Amino acid sequence: MLPRLLPLVQQIADRFPDINIAVRFAGAARISAINGPLTLTSADAAEAARILGVHHVVDLHTEG
Repeated sequence: MLPRLLPLVQQIADRFPDINIAVRFAGAARISAINGPLTLTSADAAEAARILGVHHVVDLHTEG
């Protein structure tokens, strides 16, 4: 399983505190070779926006 992505998002927020827009890959894409999502789940995408404190969000690849 892939590591949780939200700790990485927190590292980005800490390093770049003035982020105003986030482009997120969401939709919990999966492949059979990996046991876990390759992109953010819906819940993680919402939490990522909160962590980043952004004003605008662009979601990509939200449906298969």
